[in-house]
Amino acid sequence: ALNHFKEQVALGNFVKPDAIFLDINMPEINGWEFLDLYAAMDVEKANVYIMLTTSLNPDDALNAELNPMISGLRNKPLTEEHLKAIQQSLAGNLV
Repeated sequence: ALNHFKEQVALGNFVKPDAIFLDINMPEINGWEFLDLYAAMDVEKANVYIMLTTSLNPDDALNAELNPMISGLRNKPLTEEHLKAIQQSLAGNLV
């Protein structure tokens, strides 16, 4: 996603996403590293950031709670109920 965002910025075609779903544990970089790199980009940021995890690590929940960019932490698998709650959050946060 970061490479795509950077490519779109370089082409002048970047469109701010409404929401970004991030898995905490991803193959090349983790969700926290993604947030740091995305935050450093000079682009308009998404409105909602949802972290996904299978972790029961309380540090992940605390980090999500303390990070002002994170709108919520959801346990995987992502259920229909989660998606409905996220959709309602998006409807309330979009201008």
